This record gives sequence, structure tokens and C-alpha cells, in this order.
Amino acid sequence: MSIKKRNIKIEIILFACFAILFLRALPEAWKEKSKGLSSSVYAEKEDEQATGNMLVVEYATGNDTILNRQVGGIWIPTPTVPPTPLPTATPVPTYGPAPERSVKVADIVGKKYVLEDLLNVTYLKENLYIVNATTKMTETDFDAEYFISKDLSLQIPDNPEEPQILIFHTHASEGFADSRPGETEDTVVGVGTLLAEVLEEKYGYQVMHDTTVFDRKNGKDNRNFAYNDALTHLEQLLKEYPSIEVVIDLHRDAGEKRVVTVNGRQTAKVMLFNGLCRNTKGKLTYLPNDNLKDNLAFSFQMKLIGDEMYPGLMNRIFLKDYRYNMHLKERFLLVELGTEKNTVEEAKNAMEPLADVLHQVLGG
Repeated sequence: MSIKKRNIKIEIILFACFAILFLRALPEAWKEKSKGLSSSVYAEKEDEQATGNMLVVEYATGNDTILNRQVGGIWIPTPTVPPTPLPTATPVPTYGPAPERSVKVADIVGKKYVLEDLLNVTYLKENLYIVNATTKMTETDFDAEYFISKDLSLQIPDNPEEPQILIFHTHASEGFADSRPGETEDTVVGVGTLLAEVLEEKYGYQVMHDTTVFDRKNGKDNRNFAYNDALTHLEQLLKEYPSIEVVIDLHRDAGEKRVVTVNGRQTAKVMLFNGLCRNTKGKLTYLPNDNLKDNLAFSFQMKLIGDEMYPGLMNRIFLKDYRYNMHLKERFLLVELGTEKNTVEEAKNAMEPLADVLHQVLGG
């Protein structure tokens, strides 16, 4: 065979080899190209339809939230969501000026009651009071004419920085149905803080809120001697701040839930409480209270004005036998707010109407 023919044969063989390699490579390249195209189209379709086949993974980096979509084994990042702002504290409510209206107990009596009825102890017991079996009402103590005429308005203090009203809690550990364990804000103390705030910011009173706990000993609930311990503390406070003219002992009662709608909000009902220093046999001479009649006048006026301004808010006044430290001031109010079945929100919702009623009595 000539050299020329041999070279041609070699060239043909080499061409054939290159052709075979080329034909083998072409399907793989096309396959890869088709695979990529298919994945892109599929991803766009899934993104548009948002079907359940698309896996969405969310993770946080600082304040940024990033969403990634995984489709067919390929991660397709979406643009970073704008940073989520950090939560801000709930703004402290601002209260407008005190309402100009003036509700007088004498006007209410003339409109809704007959004076002769209010002078009848039986009528009072059936309509305005709940009398515990440990005590009894007497006509001497329950003089409606005195209650109506008693001026309980506060004088303008010589020093506007001195406290006029003291709020405290003999049973500071009392909470509500949804109170969080260990959160003072969810107890009567937290509710008292709100009452003090409304009285100061809306009505201009100078208020001291004492949060001393008297009903816990050695880290456990213990109400033994709570009133005795509170008495010693209160005597010292009143000596140190003689400008205090009103004392409010804010509690939470027990029993069935008590709720009423006030201004469109579910609100815990308010029950005022008086100790008569008297059992069914007579006066408890070891518990004197020279301010008893004035204590009763205060709760009487609060009850009648509250009924007029916020129907259903005020429960009947509860009467019991002992003194409950109410002898310390003429204007001493013991408040039982809702029960353990009311919520914290319902309890706090009662503070604005309660402050409004207080202002009608104290503002003259």
C-alpha cells in the first residue's frame, strides 16, 4: 500500500473517532441545558402558584428576616425582607382634663330616692348594703341625712407637692384569673399603680402609692396579722405625711366573677367594704372608731354617685364586724375589686370610672 493511501486511511479513522466523541458529548450538554431550563421554569411556576410542593425556610439574622425557597434541590433566594422594627413599649396613656360635670349626692337623692326610705335601716339593707351574719346595722350608725350632708371634699394643700391620697394594699399578693406568677403588675398592686396615675394625671391629686407587702411571710402567703402589720406601717406614714386626707385600701374579693360593661369595655365591678366595730351582741369596745360615721358617709356617697354615673359598676356595700384600720381617717375607703375569676384587664378597666367617682366626692 502506498504511503498516500495509508495517510488517508488514518485521517478517516481519526475523523471517525472525533465524530464519535462529539456525538457522545452533545446529548450530555443538551441534557444539562434542558435540566437547567426545566428547573427555572418549574421554580417560576411554583413561586407564582405557591403550591404545597414549595418548601419555605425562614430564619432570622438580627432584625432581618430572609426567606429562601427550595425547589427541585435548588435554593432560590428571595430579596431580604426590610428589617422588622424592634417592639416599642406601650405608650403611657395621656389623660385629658377632668370632666366639668358635677354630680351631687343630694341631687341624686331627690331624683332617685325618697329620704324617708333612706332613713329606714330595712330599706338600706335590702337596696344598698350586704350585711354579714357577724354584725348588724343600727339606726344610730346609719343616719342617711348625715351621710348626704357630709362634706368630704378635699382642701387645696398648702404645699402642692405633699400627698393628699394614700393607696396601699393590706393583701398586696391578691391577683386575678390570668395573673402571671411573680408579676406584681398583675396583682392589685399593679391596678393600684394605674389608679394613682389616673388620679394624678387626669384630676391633679397628689397621690402616694405604697406597695409594701403585708400578707407574705418567709416567701409564702400568710395573712395572719396582715392588718396588724399594716396598722403599724400606716400610723408611721400618716405621722410622716400629715397632708394625707384620703386612704384607699385596694383589695380583690373572692367568689363568682363580677363584670359589667362600662364605655364598651368589660369591667370588674367595685364593692366597697365597711367594718362596723360591732357584732350581733353590740359594740366591740376594744376596737374603737371615732371616724365610723364618716367612713360610712364616704362609702354611701361613692355608692350613690357611682350608681348614677356608671350603672352596674358599684356592687352593694359589704358590712362586717371588725375595724380593718378604717379608724385612721374619716375618708378611708376599703375597695374589693372583682374576684379571682376576673381578668387583670377587667380590673384595670375599672380604674378610670372609679377615679371619676372619687373625684365627684372629693372634688366638692
